[in-house]
Amino acid sequence: MDKLINKYYHDLNPTDLHILNYILANKDSYKLTITELEEKCNISKSSILRFAKKLGFSGFSEFRYYLKQQMQGESSEGNPMRYKEGLFMDIKRTIKSIDDNSLLKACQLIKNAKRGFVYVTGLAQYNIAKELQRNLVICNKFLHIVYDNTEFNLILNDLNPDDVFFIISLSGETERLKHVMQQLKPRNIKTISLTNLKSNYLSSMADCNLYAISSYIPVKKEQHYWTFATFYIVIEALTRLYLALNKKN
Repeated sequence: MDKLINKYYHDLNPTDLHILNYILANKDSYKLTITELEEKCNISKSSILRFAKKLGFSGFSEFRYYLKQQMQGESSEGNPMRYKEGLFMDIKRTIKSIDDNSLLKACQLIKNAKRGFVYVTGLAQYNIAKELQRNLVICNKFLHIVYDNTEFNLILNDLNPDDVFFIISLSGETERLKHVMQQLKPRNIKTISLTNLKSNYLSSMADCNLYAISSYIPVKKEQHYWTFATFYIVIEALTRLYLALNKKN
């Protein structure tokens, strides 16, 4: 599977990468029909079929059979010493999925805003926000971190269209986010989202979308570990572009 991915990797678009991300994260995905995979990934059947053909298969059935052979050839636990492969693939796919135009738009929104805010939905996201805040201080751009809806509601009446909100969320689907977006949109406040690469509420509502690839590792029943390492890569890319655009001679 790794050789196949490396061979055709540069032909894959963000939609293809989303399908691939799901398949790699779910070892039993070879059992799914194209209709079931469509529902799991929230991607159309035609997109899944195009993805399979990009990998050199005649159709989904042939791809599914290949996947079955690959997955059943590995133990369900896998080789612990292959941990680097999953991490490398997440990083590689994240860099591939970074859209230059979206990154440029995010930089422009931050630069043009009189005030910048970062809304986070958890501790991991807070740490990412602190990194972005630290990075942009060198350009005399200070971002205020808003940790929860209580703090958000306190500043709400003081917000105006000259502000920008950078919102970091893994899923992009929490009720807290819906409350925030329902308050920001009517006030014409620009928003930038950073989420896992998939269709989600936050990215559908934000003015600018940035994505990271975050795979999960099963720990035990109904518990998973999600990586946020790739979110820092997107923040680093944003920082480097922002610094390059605003470098003083």
